[in-house]
Amino acid sequence: MSVITFDMKSCTGCGTCEKDCPMGIIEFTGKSPSIQEKHASSCISCGHCASVCPYGSIAIDGSDPGRLDNIDQEILPSAEQMSLAIRARRSVRSFRTTPVQENIVTSLVNTARYAPTSGNSQLVGWTIIRTPGELRRITEHVIDYIRFLAASDDPAAAAYRFADMVKDWEQGQDRIFRGAPAVVLTHAPLSHGAAAVDCAIALTCFDLAAFSAGLGTCWCGFFMMAYRNWEPLRKAIPVPEGHYYFGAMMLGYPSYKYKRIPPRKNAVINWM
Repeated sequence: MSVITFDMKSCTGCGTCEKDCPMGIIEFTGKSPSIQEKHASSCISCGHCASVCPYGSIAIDGSDPGRLDNIDQEILPSAEQMSLAIRARRSVRSFRTTPVQENIVTSLVNTARYAPTSGNSQLVGWTIIRTPGELRRITEHVIDYIRFLAASDDPAAAAYRFADMVKDWEQGQDRIFRGAPAVVLTHAPLSHGAAAVDCAIALTCFDLAAFSAGLGTCWCGFFMMAYRNWEPLRKAIPVPEGHYYFGAMMLGYPSYKYKRIPPRKNAVINWM
């Protein structure tokens, strides 16, 4: 059975939903829309039809079209504002000790859950590590892996100065999570072919939402390196059965405010 329902009292038969349906399952008989039942199972509940309908005549999964949030064009950021936000956002590695309130993190996740996912699968899950004891426990596991590599011939050990990183940790300096009061992890089923991409897109949206809220972020590369290769770390962090952590991000209030945008390499564009 289709998840799409039509309110024929308000529908004018304009056909916009049919034209915009990415799966091509809406058809019109005269001015009456319906679902091609043989293709109904192809519906991914993306909501394009409900979003594009000028008259609010379409419901998805039993939702009330009248309760859908309207897109207020007046408060959408301009191209210039979006460009500035992306260019001004920094990878923060120095955080204040002020905790990030739970309701703020929840709000950011609720924004990032609208990030696109493969086939609108919406399989990305979130874990927030925010208690000092848990952050230290997880960091210790990462340091154990760094210490293991530092004692080996692994070329990464010299490139990243892992021996110095271990020494810094033993002297009270955290170069894994940089003293961030919270770490945000995204997970998805290993069986989902686009899991890594979906988690990265979700965290990227979270990243920009956090910046707009005055928070700082930084992708946790050393954590992810250890998570991929160090079984004790994987066992230390609960994750739903069959899921895997594909992304990690530090979160907190920046110690400093950034005033200027540093240069970047010119884009290399191949026009075809």
